[in-house]
Amino acid sequence: MKCPGQDRGFWRENPAIEVPCPVCGWSVELFRDESKGRCARCGHRFPNPGADLGCARWCPMARECVGFDPQRASRERPGEGALAARLILRLQDEYAADQERLARVLRTFQVAKERMLQEKADPRVVLVAALLAGAEADRGGLLLAELDLEPECRCRVAAIIEAIHAKNDLDSAEFRLVRAAWDQACTFNPGPRE
Repeated sequence: MKCPGQDRGFWRENPAIEVPCPVCGWSVELFRDESKGRCARCGHRFPNPGADLGCARWCPMARECVGFDPQRASRERPGEGALAARLILRLQDEYAADQERLARVLRTFQVAKERMLQEKADPRVVLVAALLAGAEADRGGLLLAELDLEPECRCRVAAIIEAIHAKNDLDSAEFRLVRAAWDQACTFNPGPRE
């Protein structure tokens, strides 16, 4: 018998979300219990921004039920993943009518996340700035104000976003990383959709 908390038959709200692929912008349907998605068009694998493990977050049987311990994973990477996931969901609502902008934001985020593994940079600053770099300047500021970030971190993110919109440079690893990711996302051409 499958746990009722993880059995899709017991879910009351919509268990699936559609998100644009961060690489090509193709619409990908993901269920809330899937940790990753795979684009049918380009094959890119990416984390599910709407993942909700429900009772697996606190249940002592989570390892046996879903195959890993979400509590352990959250202790190993405190906050940054949850913060990015919440912001991605907020941006999906904000730009539901502008899928092209949303895809560019998600591409920027994905590229920045991959580059972050090679450079020393504050992940909170990089991930949030990468997500907000594609928002209109006034919306990015409002969304940043909604986040639970330390004031110093919030100021660094705001400076990066402002510099990107003004086409200025900052002398920080975080800025260089986000700027390179933004430039790469803006020049990406997925070609015609099938």
